[in-house]
This record gives sequence, structure tokens and C-alpha cells, in this order.
Amino acid sequence: MNLLKSAAIAASIALLTACGGGGSSTPPPPPPPAQGLLIVWTALTAVPGGSINISVDNAVVGNLAKYRTTPPVSCADTAGTFVTAVNAGARLVAAASSTQPGITWAPANYTVPANGCFALQLK
Repeated sequence: MNLLKSAAIAASIALLTACGGGGSSTPPPPPPPAQGLLIVWTALTAVPGGSINISVDNAVVGNLAKYRTTPPVSCADTAGTFVTAVNAGARLVAAASSTQPGITWAPANYTVPANGCFALQLK
């Protein structure tokens, strides 16, 4: 009978080991948040101060130094724009002239779709 119990215990240990059981393991990390593109553009032919600092969620992420006369028609139509990848969802976006402190665009929330884009015009 001892031999039978030993065989059963050995089989249980082998099964637990093969299935990953018998010990604690850490769960895999959560997947990274989905992202989308924020495209910022202006039709102002004289970009104030030469460039416009763009902030997302209260952090400056880059600047817009060009203009275009028409809105982007797709996520790939980015000539004359500032483009940055951000976590999808509501993002707080603000802008300010890089050299003229009085020229600003007030912060506002915009929703950037996952795996898509949102184009924001500064007027």
C-alpha cells in the first residue's frame, strides 16, 4: 500500500509541475494602454512666435512650426501638422506661443480614439 501511495503522490506532483501549479506565480503584466494619434494643426499663416508649444495632460510634448490651409483628411495626412502618439481616451490639450506669452489656447479635453486619430485645429 505504501508503494501505491508513493506512486499517487509522485503522479500528483508531476501533474502540478506540468500544469504550473504547486507554487505561486505572478500574473502577467496588464497590456499597455491602447494608443491613438493626436494631430494638431493651424491655418494661421503667421504661426505666433515662430512655433506653438503643444501640451498634453499638462506636459509639453512638442511644437508646431508650420501651417496648412485645410484639415487633415486621414491619419496619414500630416504635412504641416504636429503629431504625437498618446494613450487613447480623454486627453487635456493646451497650446501656447513659444515666444509670445500672451498667445495661448486654453486647455480642453479631447477624445483620441484607440488605433485612430484626432485632428485639432488651433484657431
